[in-house]
Amino acid sequence: MDHIIAPYRGRRLSDGEWVYGYLFQSSDFPHTMIIKDMEGLHAPWPDVSVSLDTVGRLVGIFDGRRVYTRDIITFFGHFRYEVVYNPAVGAFCLRETKSGDVGTAPIGNILNAISGHWELMPRDQSDNHINHKNQGHEQKPVE
Repeated sequence: MDHIIAPYRGRRLSDGEWVYGYLFQSSDFPHTMIIKDMEGLHAPWPDVSVSLDTVGRLVGIFDGRRVYTRDIITFFGHFRYEVVYNPAVGAFCLRETKSGDVGTAPIGNILNAISGHWELMPRDQSDNHINHKNQGHEQKPVE
């Protein structure tokens, strides 16, 4: 069975819940929004305004987990990296959180090479210590 996976996610402004869908920004509307269904896209707008600093783009699925830009990946419990796009190599790579150095190896090459030896956390939970109890971001294997 084919599945369409929403390419973006962000935390809804109204309640902090994760929402998944398509990114929508307009000078006619004051907030960045995630639209779940592109059908019937018209006012009044559904309650999908999201906090811009939580918006992430789907990078891929590794070890059955969805990885988005801005996620924090921890290797072996203490090496922390942020998922970023590196235009110099045209790929999503890892940025070391302490030094700010951006790697040049595509993230898929790294995560596939160390399968099972990494942890994933949305950036707002790891850096700001917001206790959302992983609302809507459980890392269940993708079928």
